[in-house]
Amino acid sequence: MDNAALKRLITEGAKAGEGLVLAQSRRDKIEYHAEQIAKYATQIGWTVEHETGSGSSGSRYVDLSRVTERDEDGEPSDWENVKIRVSDHVLPPTYKNQQGEADYEVVPDNATHDDAHGDWRDAVRWLAKKAGRPVPAAVTRADSAETNRAEKQKRERDEYNARRLAERRQAAQDYAPEKV
Repeated sequence: MDNAALKRLITEGAKAGEGLVLAQSRRDKIEYHAEQIAKYATQIGWTVEHETGSGSSGSRYVDLSRVTERDEDGEPSDWENVKIRVSDHVLPPTYKNQQGEADYEVVPDNATHDDAHGDWRDAVRWLAKKAGRPVPAAVTRADSAETNRAEKQKRERDEYNARRLAERRQAAQDYAPEKV
């Protein structure tokens, strides 16, 4: 799926970073998360060195660097490098030996594995903290939007459960034998 098609799958009208990925394919979701990390990492002072995919799975790797020190002429003299892996599965031990472990593991949506740290927004927050920079506003808005959705879902679920309980109690009263 090309980037234009993937972007069409993001909820229309959503603010930057707030879109819900509606793609069915896990690979599309993994690619989306990797792209979001790269996009927002550059806004907080990181440089994308490589963004690659695994040859045997849908995993994506985002290698980033940032200048941590400059010499007296203002030229970079030291860098920090990090590797972020976006995947829906644990990295096999043989690949850990060949590729090295990622500094941060991201899983799309509800996929989980033992090495995971969070989603793309968690990765961006981690990068911002490492760089001593504020989290991009779009990431904060996305967090707020997700929190609001979760709170609304919980409220609706609680209201539904309360209605069902009241209906059951009423039904029990309606059908209970009268006491003489």
